[in-house]
Amino acid sequence: MNTKLIELKNINKKFNDDIIIKDLNLNIYENEIIVILGKSGIGKSTLLGMISKLDTDYEGEITYSDLIFENNKISLPVIFQSFDQLLPWYDIEKNILLPFEKNDFLYKKFERIVKILEIDEHLKKYPKELSGGMKQRASIARALLADSKIIFLDEPFGSLDISMRRNLQDLILKIKKDFNKTMFFITHDIEEAVYLADRIIIMQDSEKRIEINLKDENLKRYTTKFDEKVNEIIEFLN
Repeated sequence: MNTKLIELKNINKKFNDDIIIKDLNLNIYENEIIVILGKSGIGKSTLLGMISKLDTDYEGEITYSDLIFENNKISLPVIFQSFDQLLPWYDIEKNILLPFEKNDFLYKKFERIVKILEIDEHLKKYPKELSGGMKQRASIARALLADSKIIFLDEPFGSLDISMRRNLQDLILKIKKDFNKTMFFITHDIEEAVYLADRIIIMQDSEKRIEINLKDENLKRYTTKFDEKVNEIIEFLN
């Protein structure tokens, strides 16, 4: 197994008197796609919020490897389902570059990223001129430019049609390969989880969780093996 980036120990989370997550222990490793799968309202986004430091109101301990730190600052970019992460009054190039200090190295990296993501011909357009898929590519470009070891994705393709979703799923696999990124990916789409994941964590309720390792499965769509794995997971979720 690759180097451990993040470790969660005895995590508990409540909203008022409702227990959302109980006694969760989890390790996240370098250069893996870990997919959190479960029904709506089960606590997937809550878990992402805690690990990405958007939410610090929980019991337990989350520790981060020194590999995640850059210049003594922690960078944990999150890509959400909503497309309104881009500022409508700036073009796509400025939206991507806005959070960063400009220099020659950054621009060279920027040029490589936008070419790989195939948005280099859309940089002077504004968000309203782009499809939902292209907007998400811009959000992914900004996350890659942050040079974080890990990217968090909270149902990023949930509002897209099937064709666009599958194009972006393929892009996620390419990003992992080309940039050696760890991705913490939230979804309720079982086929998406099976296609993308090295590991799947199925959240059945606040306490029951099942881990499925797919790292060596090499599952491809439209195969019997893929369909069997999807059906197996459906049984866990029912």
